[in-house]
Amino acid sequence: FGFTAGVDLRQMDMQRDINATYYNQRQASLDGMSFIPDFAIPGYSQPALWLDADVFWSTIAPSLTVDQKLSRYNSLVNDYQYDERSLAGYLNGIYATDTLRVSGGLRHDRTRFEARMAQALAGEVLDGQKLASGQANEWLPYLNASWSITPQWKLKASASKTLGRPNPETIATV
Repeated sequence: FGFTAGVDLRQMDMQRDINATYYNQRQASLDGMSFIPDFAIPGYSQPALWLDADVFWSTIAPSLTVDQKLSRYNSLVNDYQYDERSLAGYLNGIYATDTLRVSGGLRHDRTRFEARMAQALAGEVLDGQKLASGQANEWLPYLNASWSITPQWKLKASASKTLGRPNPETIATV
C-alpha cells in the first residue's frame, strides 16, 4: 500500500502581434519575374507560380499602392494576448498483491484565463481590444485495476474523468 500527494502550478502567457501589408490588385505585371517550376507539388493538382523575389521587391513592390483598410484589418484581427493560470492538487493511492493491483486518486484542477483580442463589427476592426475571461473548477477522479488471472492472462479495468482545454487561439479570436 502507498500513496502520493502533490500540487501543480502552471502559467501560460502567450501573445501574437501580426503586421500585414496587402497591396491593391492589378497594379503590375509579373512577366519576366515569374515561372512555373518543372515539378508537381504533392497534394496540389494545379501548377504553382514562383516569383524571383529579388526582382519583385527591388523593382515592383516600391511602386505598388497599399490597401490600407485590408492591411489594418488583417494586422489586428488575429492579434491576441492570452494568460492562463492553473492550480491543481492531487492524491493517489495504490494497493498491490502478487496478482492484484488497484490504484485510484482524485485531482482538483482550478483554471482561470484572460484573453484580449480585436473587436470586429460588420467587417470593420474597432479600436481597442475586448476582454474574455473565465474559470473552471474540476474534480477528476480515477480508478485502475489489474488482476493476473494466470501468468498468460490479465484482466484490466479503468475509469476516469478527464478534461481537455481548447488552444488559446480558439479562445482569443474574432
